[in-house]
Amino acid sequence: MASNVKLIHDYTSGSIPKQLARFMLPFMASNALQLVYSLVDMVIVGRYVGSAGLSAVSQGSMIIIFFTMFCLGFSNSGQIMIAQYVGANRRDQLSPLIGTLFSVMFIGGAALTVLCLLLRGTVLRLMSVPPEAWDMARTYVTICGGGMLFTVCFNAVSSILRGMGDSRHPFIFLAVSSVLNLGLDYLLTGVLGLGVAGAAFATIFSQAVSFIAAVVFLRRNEEEFHFDFRLRSFRIHRELLGKMAKLGIPLALQMVAINISMMICHTFINRLGVVASATFGVGVKVDDIGNKLTLGIQYAAAPMLAQNFGAGKLKRVRGVVCWTWIMGGVIYLIFTTLYLIFGREIFGVFTDDPAVIDLAPVFIHAIVWSFPGMVLMRGANSLLQGTASAPLLMAFAFIDSGARVLFSWLFGIVLSAGFPGFVLGFGIAIYGICIPGTLYFLSGKWEKKKSMVHEGKDA
Repeated sequence: MASNVKLIHDYTSGSIPKQLARFMLPFMASNALQLVYSLVDMVIVGRYVGSAGLSAVSQGSMIIIFFTMFCLGFSNSGQIMIAQYVGANRRDQLSPLIGTLFSVMFIGGAALTVLCLLLRGTVLRLMSVPPEAWDMARTYVTICGGGMLFTVCFNAVSSILRGMGDSRHPFIFLAVSSVLNLGLDYLLTGVLGLGVAGAAFATIFSQAVSFIAAVVFLRRNEEEFHFDFRLRSFRIHRELLGKMAKLGIPLALQMVAINISMMICHTFINRLGVVASATFGVGVKVDDIGNKLTLGIQYAAAPMLAQNFGAGKLKRVRGVVCWTWIMGGVIYLIFTTLYLIFGREIFGVFTDDPAVIDLAPVFIHAIVWSFPGMVLMRGANSLLQGTASAPLLMAFAFIDSGARVLFSWLFGIVLSAGFPGFVLGFGIAIYGICIPGTLYFLSGKWEKKKSMVHEGKDA
């Protein structure tokens, strides 16, 4: 069957800012949608369940993210490999690449689902989840953990398409999921009174629908997708798996290390009580607005960088990094201004607890010190991912996670600054990686690397 859509896009020539803007908008819209239904979860849970529910969803979400990190690392690795192969005009390798990625993600997702359900109680105890939120947090993790395979497989599909240069179709699939999630959130949590369990069911069901819709669409466009979905095509090619693991494992460890450090910081704050826990939970979600928008730029920049790096066009690689910084800086400047002026009102959307709203300015004035570092980090990380600089990604991950715990402990406990100290330490840890990452880009050492296309022997 002839393909009637275009999934592969070439970003190795043309205007960089125009291409980046066009490519990043669906990424940013996708992240915004994810953020919206995450925020709606918090709003509905905060209104119908209270501060304990906010704490439960915040802690539970972090645990689910932790258990999906390994698979997400491999999906991001597959995305960069596909982009480099597209840039080098090696489309003959796309089918075995996709088959290998799908197979690894399914096996890994199934294994991590079992592991999450077995260890959920242990992790909740290690995080010192407040007693008022314990049962709800366990329920949330049980439901979302049971449906983790849908989340993992959908991320695989999205990564493949984005590696091909297509950010529009992943956005469409996610939009279907988001609209469905919004409606189910209100129905299950609010109208039917299922509480945190309703929010969890809404999230997993909507992700399952989105994944199924994506697979149906891609099967109808097999030729352009370069994968036929036949059983024999779902196999692991050892040579490609080796390349994928070389980048995927550091990416996974990067996300795991960062997530563990965030869980430890949550543990510090949980010991201050449910008000501090709820404030931090809401604050992290609000902070995600600027984070997700600029992450959309990084997500678009990385495959663009990978295509150009695979094609040997290093001048365009430098241009993409610089435009990532410029666009990220504009977004964070706007976000910071709004955050400082309307912070209490923003927190008030999520809860009517006066204690949480009163603590909101403390969180805001501590966290904004991290924003310039976030801008620099977006450009540096897009370079490291696009050029598949695995050792540096792993090293930076451990520096970031170690600094986050160290500074939170130093300001919050050693210097007895309490809640604002924990938040400040949590935020400024970003400078531990954005500064060396920026210096690495400016040094030009990355220009001597080989692309993954030219490493070893192709499968």
